[in-house]
Amino acid sequence: CPHPSALTAEAVIPAKKKKWPTHLTPIDRESDAWKAFFTRLQDLEPVVGELKKNESLLKSFGCTSVGLVGLCWGAKPALLALKEGTGVSCCCPHPSALTAEAVIPAKGPIAFLMSKNDAPLDDVREELEKNEYAAKNFFIRYEDLHHGFLGARGPLQDAFAPVTDSAIAARVAEAAETVITFLKNTV
Repeated sequence: CPHPSALTAEAVIPAKKKKWPTHLTPIDRESDAWKAFFTRLQDLEPVVGELKKNESLLKSFGCTSVGLVGLCWGAKPALLALKEGTGVSCCCPHPSALTAEAVIPAKGPIAFLMSKNDAPLDDVREELEKNEYAAKNFFIRYEDLHHGFLGARGPLQDAFAPVTDSAIAARVAEAAETVITFLKNTV
């Protein structure tokens, strides 16, 4: 799969929210630390604001359109930014904590790349199949890949082990190529 720089593309990757510290795994969902972290994740406006700033930055470099990618919890602010007019399309690998309201109304093409252990999101899939961008939208479930397969933890052999199976590695590369193709076709 080609490096993004080979696509004559620019990338800005905000990391304002920070991930859950891996040294605190397994997660104690009753702990004050987890509750504070989760509360911070629910405040989408700061991330949407950063996405708007990043779009302005990219356009100042001469980019004419911007696509958004939101992994896991990042799907929610990326989709909200798209609804508010930032970006022209949005790709969501292994999204979490979403409902159909996240894609209504659609303001551009949307792609979902689901793992085998992501929520079904049937209501989201149904919305993508019927909105005005249905011809460019897609919803793919990778039944052989774990949540996080394109994120900081991936590619993964299982929930936490690095990949050693070449078939799994090939599927992760295929998923990455799908993201690139979606962006090339919609941005």
